[in-house]
Amino acid sequence: PQFSPTQVPTFQPTTGNPTIRPTQYEVMFQIGSNWKIAQMTDSIHSHLSISAKNGQTPMIFREDGTTHSGPRSNFNAWTSNPDKSDSPPKFGNKAVEIDQWRIRQHDSIHLTITHSSGNVTRIFRSDGTVFGRVQLYNGYKRALGEAACAFMTEEYLQLGDWRLGRVDCCHFSVSHIGGYTARVYNVDGTIQPGRFGTEYNAWNLPTGDVLQGSDKC
Repeated sequence: PQFSPTQVPTFQPTTGNPTIRPTQYEVMFQIGSNWKIAQMTDSIHSHLSISAKNGQTPMIFREDGTTHSGPRSNFNAWTSNPDKSDSPPKFGNKAVEIDQWRIRQHDSIHLTITHSSGNVTRIFRSDGTVFGRVQLYNGYKRALGEAACAFMTEEYLQLGDWRLGRVDCCHFSVSHIGGYTARVYNVDGTIQPGRFGTEYNAWNLPTGDVLQGSDKC
């Protein structure tokens, strides 16, 4: 399952009755059997990482708008605990909010990753090119909205015309329905630049059952 709630409430000792804290949720999605997208915070920065089960982290998006590519092993959601929140990730209108981060289809051409501070760390374009740090594409300029055209299956996260998916045992890709794949993240921690056609395209994956969100558009 893509959400990992801690099912047992925690208690804080008091002199009177114990205080029941809200259920805590890990701030992450698991996609397929070996990939996670997770919020992970250190003493300075909030990060959104794409990590593989073998311990490699191909990509880290940081709240200041910078990106940090692998191979690397830090901020890996399989070997370290993701952040926790009182609420699980939320689906919106062609968007998903992972605590301090939003991944959103900005329009029919662009998919963006934005921190709640307003910094845009990555822009994927339907022609397979990638950009970053252009504030015009801030995913927080519009309300999240009700869940529509935004959902999870076992193998991919779909947001409008985009899929982020596990295309095989060794690759995770960001693909547009028009045919281009903008990025491929490899299980060895490296990255392949985009403009792939049918190769590594997450739209070649079978339509799966909706686990979370809504496929109604």
